Amino acid sequence: MDEHCVPDPPIQGSYGVVKLAYNEDDNTYYAMKVLSKKKLMRQAGFPRRPPPRGAKPPLEGFCQPKGPIEQVYQEIAILKNLDHPNVVKLVEVRLFGNRDQTREQDEDADDSAQIVYLEFSADG
Repeated sequence: MDEHCVPDPPIQGSYGVVKLAYNEDDNTYYAMKVLSKKKLMRQAGFPRRPPPRGAKPPLEGFCQPKGPIEQVYQEIAILKNLDHPNVVKLVEVRLFGNRDQTREQDEDADDSAQIVYLEFSADG
């Protein structure tokens, strides 16, 4: 997808920033959700990668809590399989690793970011 961001102000969501993107190939608008793994971990209260939990068996009848990154992967997996008229469609997922050399000293620079392109719904 060859997109161009429309100069509307980005919307801060619970997992990242949502921007309006325009694809010139098919003349369609998309919602571009930019997720920073570093910011997700900070939001969850982890200053850096959490320590491994070991091989503890899950307790009977209890759900294991998921970290923010696992929740994003779960959302993507659900959207890939979901086809319903009241739910936006997942168009594409891109993963970008390693920050730019010019932004290396910027504290908010992302180690990696994930961009999720969703069907744009003008009504919200």
